[in-house]
Amino acid sequence: MKKIKLLYITNLPSPYTIEFLNKLNENFDLFVVFERKFSLDRTKKWFAGNFKFKHTFLKGLNIGNENSFKPVIIKYLFKPFDIYFANYDSFTGMFFYLFKKLFFSKKIFFHKIDGHTFKNRKGLILIFKKFLMNTPTLHFSPSKNIDQYLISMGIIPEKIRRYNFSSITNQKYHNILTQINDKNLYNLRNKLNIPVDSKVLLYVGRFTYRKRLNILFDLINILPSDFFMIFIGGQTDQFTKRIIEKNIFKSNIKLIEYLNFNDLTEYYLAANYLVLNPLFEPWGLVVNEALAHGLKVITNSRCNAGIEMVGNSLEYGLVIDFDNSGNIQFLKNTITNLDFSFNISEKFRISNSFINYTIDNMVNHISKNIYEYFKF
Repeated sequence: MKKIKLLYITNLPSPYTIEFLNKLNENFDLFVVFERKFSLDRTKKWFAGNFKFKHTFLKGLNIGNENSFKPVIIKYLFKPFDIYFANYDSFTGMFFYLFKKLFFSKKIFFHKIDGHTFKNRKGLILIFKKFLMNTPTLHFSPSKNIDQYLISMGIIPEKIRRYNFSSITNQKYHNILTQINDKNLYNLRNKLNIPVDSKVLLYVGRFTYRKRLNILFDLINILPSDFFMIFIGGQTDQFTKRIIEKNIFKSNIKLIEYLNFNDLTEYYLAANYLVLNPLFEPWGLVVNEALAHGLKVITNSRCNAGIEMVGNSLEYGLVIDFDNSGNIQFLKNTITNLDFSFNISEKFRISNSFINYTIDNMVNHISKNIYEYFKF
């Protein structure tokens, strides 16, 4: 079968993006254009990866942490690709969308949306965004919540396709299940210097204002003494740095810089709950990773992964409205009343519930829809 020539434009070579594109390259004649080599608010270690596909990095103006404006992108519209994948999150992406819509309307153009930031757009900005978003032939969406967002932007439901967004390959998932089944989790806590009988809350992500770690620090400081919280991340902004400096020597808090996925696995297995309280979270792949390890999640209604995967059931954790909780005491009472029993079979059950959320399945869903569209 002839492979479709696919141009994929994305902003950054994140670890899960590289793994996704490596798999996608097996099904397509793929060429990838990266807008930037790295962002300013993540450690450069995060961007190390093994590229198994043809790619290039655009030259031009980088803006802020991860935005860019690189008009050179339009040269790829003149190249003979069968299909184009691009997003509109950066000025580069918006320029590409606009140029395509105005001058290359017959080009087949798909859009994979990984999340949504819940920002309220009004007036001319909203009109312009709707204008751009109606450019693609198909939109690939990871959740019902984001389907509704696309529909609100004028996208007809027939143009929306589902895929399971993930940062974990089938092989990694298999390895996780093996470790859940085999490891003595209390010995693991000893190895990681975590109090064996404590109720362990875990945060994984950047140490930035958007993640609102100030509320999590306030929370752990009033929880009972048998609670222990681990913060894993890096690239601290000044706001969060000041908060960390006030709490760094407390015995019920452990701070760890960036860890790769394999090292993170032990902490996911050793904790009772992952806790996230973002100002906004377009998706939240750490939720996928936690659930894959059988770890329940506490998050808020601004985290799309939490809404889609945890939902309203206590079976996989809790989606709570941190903003309208009234006071920190409410959060304390809610969390202390949760089930903190430590059960390997329960972790195994939770992990198995999300076994379809893998990069391999994501690639299969997208590839199937593309080849069906072309009727190969």
